[in-house]
Amino acid sequence: MMKNKFYILIIWILVAGITTSCDSFFDIDLKNGVKEEDFYKNSNDLNAAAFGIYAALAPQVHQFLLWGSARADMVTNGSERDAFVTEFVNNQVSDLNPYTNYAFLYQAIARCNQQLENLYKVTPSVSASRKYLDGFYGEAYFVRALCNFWLVRTFRDFPLLEEDISEQTKYVSSEGDTIVARTLSLSNEDIRSIALQPESEQKVWSLIQSDLNRALQLLRNSPQWLLDGYAQPAELSKIRASLKAASTLAAEVAVWLQQYEKAIAYATGVTGTESLGNADAWASQFTGTITNGTAYTLFSFAYAYDYARETNRLQEFTSNVEEDGGSYLLKPVMSVYNEIFNETEDCRRISAVRINRQPLIWKYIGMDAVGESMREPYESSASFHMIKTADAFLWQA
Repeated sequence: MMKNKFYILIIWILVAGITTSCDSFFDIDLKNGVKEEDFYKNSNDLNAAAFGIYAALAPQVHQFLLWGSARADMVTNGSERDAFVTEFVNNQVSDLNPYTNYAFLYQAIARCNQQLENLYKVTPSVSASRKYLDGFYGEAYFVRALCNFWLVRTFRDFPLLEEDISEQTKYVSSEGDTIVARTLSLSNEDIRSIALQPESEQKVWSLIQSDLNRALQLLRNSPQWLLDGYAQPAELSKIRASLKAASTLAAEVAVWLQQYEKAIAYATGVTGTESLGNADAWASQFTGTITNGTAYTLFSFAYAYDYARETNRLQEFTSNVEEDGGSYLLKPVMSVYNEIFNETEDCRRISAVRINRQPLIWKYIGMDAVGESMREPYESSASFHMIKTADAFLWQA
């Protein structure tokens, strides 16, 4: 247990460093920064660059919430009305909505591209063997596929980034001026003027499937992730790419493309070795820490407030306690919840509770399974489960 805590501390120190300095992580002109030619020398460099990929996505999980659950029947407006959030609830999203900015996805894709372009520089060694490097290649292909999947399933039109766009992007404006700007500060229109517009939607789907096929092969051949030559604790594999996460995503993509036999094959690779876990412990995957819920999730974004003051905006969107930083923008539709989870012993009933007579999406703000203990103010560190074991069973079905 002490060893696991030691590894977790190392991981979060790495993540904290990336998160707090992400504006300049790949800027090769910084006076005091690490130049690209001096990077990619050993396993520590590889892990740092890999966590930089996830660091582009983790702060934006509230957008995944809006693009997904907020548009479904189980979630609606809270008591505080935000016009832009309401657009998602009503499925009538305007071009001016700030939550449609997908720059963070392109930053992650750019970092994947940069990882793929530079991995060959690493000299094989005991701590960075060729098989070990396969895992990093597979990881970059998996995340790039995930980002493009969210783009194609969410937006009607978007660019296809096949070349590298770094943190500092140089482009020519419509007025003919050369502009250098942070990628995350760019509007969707700016990104479209830089990146290639796909000829058809099928081109994007083909790229996603190609990346997933590569990820599946590379992650299958790669040993368990290593950190400084030591085996990584099992729970940390849930915040990195894995063969099972890639298989489940491949199954979902196949369902979207109506390739049902492929979907069954991909999903069976997961369901054949995984289970849905113990119902009595279901709530712990949301209310606990990174070490909880490992039987339920295959890939998630986890946060470490205790180590690195890492938070997300889920508490802001779902809590009704203003002193905690809650704006109560989203709440569950209790009539739908009660109809779906109509068995008193159904463990999923805890996903929504009432506080001060108002229904809350408990899994993002709760600390227990009985609806009594909430997270501390502004300590929104609930894990966001992107790919779950249950998904594999769903796509197989």
